[in-house]
Amino acid sequence: MANAITRIFGSRSRKVRYTQSSTQTTPDDQDPPEYAMAIQAGDSECAAATEAGHCEKSSSLDNMTAKNKKPLELGENHGRCECSQHHSCCHGHHSLRYPSASTLAPVHSLMAYHLSFEHLSCIRRKLGDEMQKTKYIPELSWEDSVTSTHGVDYEMLSEVFTCKGEFLQRQQIRLRYGSDDSSPNGEQFFGCPHQSVRVSSPVRKKTSNLIDVQLDISHHPPRCASHKSQRWCNLEGPYAHIAVCTICHSDAELHLRMSTHYLIMIYTCYRNLGTAEEASDPKWNALLTGEGQGSRPDKVLDLYKHVYKVAFGLCRSFLEPARYQTPSGMVDMSIR
Repeated sequence: MANAITRIFGSRSRKVRYTQSSTQTTPDDQDPPEYAMAIQAGDSECAAATEAGHCEKSSSLDNMTAKNKKPLELGENHGRCECSQHHSCCHGHHSLRYPSASTLAPVHSLMAYHLSFEHLSCIRRKLGDEMQKTKYIPELSWEDSVTSTHGVDYEMLSEVFTCKGEFLQRQQIRLRYGSDDSSPNGEQFFGCPHQSVRVSSPVRKKTSNLIDVQLDISHHPPRCASHKSQRWCNLEGPYAHIAVCTICHSDAELHLRMSTHYLIMIYTCYRNLGTAEEASDPKWNALLTGEGQGSRPDKVLDLYKHVYKVAFGLCRSFLEPARYQTPSGMVDMSIR
């Protein structure tokens, strides 16, 4: 069970649903402050990161015990970092955990992680010509785990890499719902300013000898103009959905499935953050403000494949080879 989370969806072929994000500069019915706000949760320092090439695995949700869980604590503050010159290259900078108008909001409100352009620029100056290499950046990476008062287990990570002069990011949150766990307001995930998804709290029913778990999924923008949400039942098999934003260089992936009597929910966002040479970089600016014009195909997963393979090459945790049948052909993550 040690690698249960990484093997949830296996390597078998499956259909993947797609959503094309809005091509407008701002969403019509999404509240911008809701995207920008992030609840300050927990207070762990940036986790000590592994060096490239060392396959250190995090404990999976299935393996979590009371010993390595910690209760969810909201609103803890220890002051902003006053180091304007970033001499320590961001590793100890508390500003990674505080929201501001110039930091990217995380994919979930419980993630106390807020990346700024200054952090990227600082690392770029430190690396110099090394920016052209494929590297894992521990100073800008973070992970944590908490348990809510309603019993839901959360594991969170945000990893930053460099490759060919650009910064890449893989941000992920993994949730485990037990039979008595709930989330009264459901869960909401943000891939970028142009796309998000809300998942209702699961409802369990017993049908014969089977456990019937149902929940509602609402995508923004909606997958279908006539259907604002869809209902998923675990008896249908695993759920997989990839949303490609045509404005931001951001692909978001939602997975749902059962593991014994636990409902497992995984949301992963793959991003290209740009070069960090100028704050006006279109890739960074689109993620930060939502401004920009559609310039990416909506059914091509080149960004997803690129960030995934960089993370795999650096031996990062919670990656599983997968084969996706897409409208543009087969995407086979098992081919290295």
